[in-house]
Amino acid sequence: MKKFLTIVFTMLLIFACAIALVACDFHKHNWSSSWDYDDTNHWYSCDGCTEQKDKAAHTFASGKCSVCGKDEVATNTDIVYEVSEDGSYAICSGLKEDSTSTEIVISSTYKGLAVSKIGNDFCSGNTTIKKVVIPDSVKSAGYYTFKDCTSLTEVELGKGLTYLSYGMFMGCTSLESINIPSNVELIYDYSFRDCTSLTNVNIAEGTEEISEQAFANTTALKSLKLPNSLVTIGEAAFMNSGLQNIVIPDNVTELGPENRTYPVFYQCKSLEEVTIGKGVKTIQEGTFASLPKLKKVTLNEGLETIGNVAFNLCSQLTTINFPESLKVIGERAFYDTGLMEFTSTKNIEKIDADAFSNCKNLKKITLSASSKPVVLGDNNGRSPFINDSGWPSSTDIGVEEIVIEEGFKCSTENDIYGLFKGCKNLTKVTLASDFCPTDSMFRNCAQLTEIHFNGTKANWLLHTKDDNKWYDIENDKSINASWWNDGTGAYTIYCLNGETATKGEK
Repeated sequence: MKKFLTIVFTMLLIFACAIALVACDFHKHNWSSSWDYDDTNHWYSCDGCTEQKDKAAHTFASGKCSVCGKDEVATNTDIVYEVSEDGSYAICSGLKEDSTSTEIVISSTYKGLAVSKIGNDFCSGNTTIKKVVIPDSVKSAGYYTFKDCTSLTEVELGKGLTYLSYGMFMGCTSLESINIPSNVELIYDYSFRDCTSLTNVNIAEGTEEISEQAFANTTALKSLKLPNSLVTIGEAAFMNSGLQNIVIPDNVTELGPENRTYPVFYQCKSLEEVTIGKGVKTIQEGTFASLPKLKKVTLNEGLETIGNVAFNLCSQLTTINFPESLKVIGERAFYDTGLMEFTSTKNIEKIDADAFSNCKNLKKITLSASSKPVVLGDNNGRSPFINDSGWPSSTDIGVEEIVIEEGFKCSTENDIYGLFKGCKNLTKVTLASDFCPTDSMFRNCAQLTEIHFNGTKANWLLHTKDDNKWYDIENDKSINASWWNDGTGAYTIYCLNGETATKGEK
């Protein structure tokens, strides 16, 4: 019986070998035309099976394999590793001083332990490294990890990193592109500051914070798509970058901290177009001030406050929408911009002093029906629309037409003086039936030739029966409105039913 089983087994083995030989005879190897390689060897692969031919070790010369062309990879003799104090993981702590490697591939293990950390200043200041590969085992990196590696052009970030550390790639002036994977939640301060060749940044969904000056001085960076996962943008995050347009995602709640030295987009002289998401309630003081190429801004519902000097001196800014949610426009918010028209919104509560003064292209101002009385100007009586530097006043505001709609109420909280005083191009004004002027409101508007009054001629004459006063019909009292129409042209008042009156008619 035993002899019989031996014979059967032998026959089966011979049969299997025969089948293998026949199969091999039917398969013709199709060898690759280029070398495949790993860190140690190179070879040609067959695309129809797993066989390899001409497998041999690399022969490196001047940083490349002379056979397959692979860049030389730093070995463990180039990279210094150490074991953590508690012995639970390994640290990639630096390079030996005599290292000339152009490619750094950090090992995932050392002495049987996972390499979980890259130390501070790992290879900062190195001028020969061109490529860095960080394995998935690395969870954290110290500050200035690759700072001033001026030849670095390629980086592969592992799936273990949850943040990019302080100044991690700062001053890597040859780095042109970076892919930031979804596991990176935080791009810390100065991470890519002074990366002046950086043109392509791909930030995957998952990143929640871009911290202070993370992309400052990235002058070649023209565009950047921010992930919807982003919540926080730090102080001067894009200071002096080359960005031409930016869309702020809806989950972002503020553009930089409230108490900061520099705005998020400080000195972004190429920025032309901005869209701000629904999560931002306040555009803080000076956020977009003095950006010479900014032309278009899109604001979303949810915004409540545009802070002081927010768009100050943006001389090319001609297009902006004001959402119904807007409540406050701060002092000099749009001073000396290129805006051509302004219409207030239903929920507006305050338009501060000089908010639109010196806007030479502002041709039309409409004060719409408001849900509550609107505070115009400041407690010193300064107007939102003109820069009143003295008496008699003149201003360069370009307004030609002013419309005050039914339902607009001016607050009596402050004593506003000369709201549109000295608007030398103003020719036409439309006034609501319940309009009530303020002191010197249209004074020295010498080109004013027509007023369209949404009421009867009888009511107009009753309103203006006393010089330097305005009779409030609804409350049956006279209101001091000194010089409200002093120095204007000989305007005609066009009332309802085709009736007309003239200036000074009683």
